[in-house]
Amino acid sequence: MNHEERLPETPLGVTGGRSSLSTRAIVVVVVLVGFALATAIPAKQWIEQRDRIGILQNQLVATQAEVERLTAEAERWQDPAYVRARVRDRLFFVMPYEIGYIVIDTQRIEAIDQYVITQSQAPEVWYSTMFDSIKESAKTSAPTDEQ
Repeated sequence: MNHEERLPETPLGVTGGRSSLSTRAIVVVVVLVGFALATAIPAKQWIEQRDRIGILQNQLVATQAEVERLTAEAERWQDPAYVRARVRDRLFFVMPYEIGYIVIDTQRIEAIDQYVITQSQAPEVWYSTMFDSIKESAKTSAPTDEQ
């Protein structure tokens, strides 16, 4: 028998004192990081687009409600009785042989009176005072040479 000393058999992938497991782990990590980076931007864009779609759907609902409101208002304006009522309210028109009355709110009148300036309260402007003084000086008699 040949008693040669043999080295113990090593499992596959183990060379020297280092295992190839660490190399494989690095490759797996690099692949996972690459995958994460490759999918991050599209995922972000997808989320932003979903948010934008939600906003646009809300705007669409609001716009459709506004269109329905305006359509109903346009239909009301086709009715002559509605038009007559609006003209009477807004322009204070009356039908022939009717007497129109305008009721003024007393609180509003007090607020308006507070800011009304009458002619006696209006301050006189400088040029008016100057012209008045010129007119007054023209009215006085000029000095005579008869002394």
